[in-house]
Amino acid sequence: MTRIAIFVIVFSLHNLNGCFANSLNYSKCNKNHCIDIKYLTPTNERVEIHIHCSVHFTKDLLCDNVWSNVTVLSLVGNWNHEHGVDLESNTFERFGHLEELRFVGVQIVTLYPGSFRGLDNLRILDLSNCVSLGYSNFLSAFESDATLPRLQELILHMTGNRADNFMLRDVFAKLLYSRPVRVLDLSDMLITEFEFSSTGRYARYLEFLNVSGISVLNYANSNGILDRIMPSLKILDLSRIDADKIFSKVSHFWCPNEKLCIPTHILVDRNYLNVSLDAVYLDNMPGNTHPRHVVSSSPIEVRCLLGTTFNLKNLYLRRNFVSVVDIELDLKCPTIIALLDLSDNGLQYINPKAFWKITSLKQLFLSDNSLGEMVSSQPEQFQHLFAPFEILEILDLSRNKIATLLDGTFISNRRLKLLNLAGNVFQHFSFNLRELTNLEYLDLSDNYLLELDSNGLAKLNCIQIDTEMDFGGRTIQCSKCEHYNTVKWLLEHKESIFSNTSLTCVNSKADVELISKTVEENLHYICYRNIYIRNNIICSSVAFVCFCSIVVVVIIRIRRQRNFHRQHRRRQQTIRRLDNGQLQFAAFILYSSKDEEFMRNFVYANLEKNLKLKVDSERELVGFGDKNFKVGHCIMNEIIRCTKASATIVVVLSDNFCSSDFCLQEFDVAFRVGKPIILMLKGEVNISLAPVAIRDLFNTYVRVLWRIDDYGEYELMTSWDNVSNSILELGGVLGD
Repeated sequence: MTRIAIFVIVFSLHNLNGCFANSLNYSKCNKNHCIDIKYLTPTNERVEIHIHCSVHFTKDLLCDNVWSNVTVLSLVGNWNHEHGVDLESNTFERFGHLEELRFVGVQIVTLYPGSFRGLDNLRILDLSNCVSLGYSNFLSAFESDATLPRLQELILHMTGNRADNFMLRDVFAKLLYSRPVRVLDLSDMLITEFEFSSTGRYARYLEFLNVSGISVLNYANSNGILDRIMPSLKILDLSRIDADKIFSKVSHFWCPNEKLCIPTHILVDRNYLNVSLDAVYLDNMPGNTHPRHVVSSSPIEVRCLLGTTFNLKNLYLRRNFVSVVDIELDLKCPTIIALLDLSDNGLQYINPKAFWKITSLKQLFLSDNSLGEMVSSQPEQFQHLFAPFEILEILDLSRNKIATLLDGTFISNRRLKLLNLAGNVFQHFSFNLRELTNLEYLDLSDNYLLELDSNGLAKLNCIQIDTEMDFGGRTIQCSKCEHYNTVKWLLEHKESIFSNTSLTCVNSKADVELISKTVEENLHYICYRNIYIRNNIICSSVAFVCFCSIVVVVIIRIRRQRNFHRQHRRRQQTIRRLDNGQLQFAAFILYSSKDEEFMRNFVYANLEKNLKLKVDSERELVGFGDKNFKVGHCIMNEIIRCTKASATIVVVLSDNFCSSDFCLQEFDVAFRVGKPIILMLKGEVNISLAPVAIRDLFNTYVRVLWRIDDYGEYELMTSWDNVSNSILELGGVLGD
């Protein structure tokens, strides 16, 4: 079964490559390297097609049935503004199970009627950054209501920004009516005109609408008023939308450094009755970083029809660069906001009555502002800033340059569970948190609490015993050398400053312990411990490296000596067998008669000469057939006799040898005797002509090579000394 599965996979991929090879000829690319398919197997459901040039996709290009299992397909481009992708009709007819189609880095896309035909199960269509996909071209792909019937997410970030900009009117909105589109991303699009009333009528299933950063070319013919809020809508992202002044009713909030630019009476339109959203994003509404003041000399009264309620679970107003919010907002409509995020605005002042009617707040995020200036200049107003929020559970004031807080700042926030004061400039803990009986986490990390007076310790001591406190960053610890002087100073002044108070710190084990003389001594040791440890590590490392080096050198030397002695013993054993007559020849040469001249002049003469030097004998040490066969005897018997009488067989391998049946028969007889065989290749040899036994020797053992030099002469690629030693070593008894 495993072999069958492997065959099916290989066969499928072979057919797939054939499909692309036959179809890529119509693409504008060099050497057919347009497409690089990643992760495509008959069982993989997620596939990426990397596109390196302009490609015209057709159904023939994606012709293999292996595509039917793909559920996620990404067409990945290289962000080149000249390389485009054309999707012909029926391109995806084999993608019956495709659920996600994404275009990544493909700026030029051309669609045709029927481009999406066959994608009946597609849930996500991501055309982000397809800046050259025109509106008319986009609509042409939607032939009827049956096109993409299960589409749930349509992502058009910056789509069509380069030419034929989109129009958000009835024609576009009707696409949402017949499809269960839950997510619509129109962020950073450059549109011709719009009419959001159409979206409200036709978007029956829409839950998430993102129009952040959208820009309009023809604002005069546009209508930003919704006839009614879509009942299914849960998340609305309007970030950066006022950068193009799309909503004239919103733009007046961002009048820089002007007063009286906000109307004092606002009547909520009847179309916005009973709004209920999980999240509304109004981040960076003006689209730039100019500081602004939201100011009104009179209270702003917001009225609505009887029975109207606003339920915004999460409201985000981040990075709007509003430094001053000096308004009194009087909400006459029941408004429920559980989370309000005003982070990263550079806020220096907030009127305590700006949000006083939003009593439903449970989470308030004011991080990355400058409310420390309000604390310094108007501390009493800051003291009452959080008074209306009696059910507040999370308050984030991190990184606001706050140096101190008045007692009673959080007196009305008895349900507060998390208070984040990290990243401020507290040098003393001078505020009282006695009233926060439900506080679970207090973050004072990254402040300047290097010194704690008795007043600060007394107030810390009043916090609930179960409260988890974070003093990370520049706070009192007793685990590092940097804290030694602080702990020493605390011990010296302990009696006068911390009377009737227990002072603790966090040691190196993350345990809390009393600051004492022992702690000071431990810190003194810690200050010099690094030097001790460094010296010990250096000495230990040097010793270990030296030991390892010695061991390695000894092992290598022993192995070399053993190899040398083993080789020497084998050579001596072969020489003894030659001397006592057990062997007649050190080497017996097999060769083709067509190579006889080469064998006699280059092989025999040199090998005989060098072996005599090694053996120190004048007797004949190299034999070959024409010289040593007994006349009149059977050739096969003579081959066997000479082979058995030799320490090693040397085969002069050439094309002539491989082509000769007689030579191969001689080799087969010698091979069966079982003596060591050395292949000596004469120039370039077509090894495919040789039998299996010779090919095995060729691929397994080291060969002796002859090549023709620049002067046309044969040149040995090794030394005769090496060849002679190898012959004598192979002739010895193995395993000794």
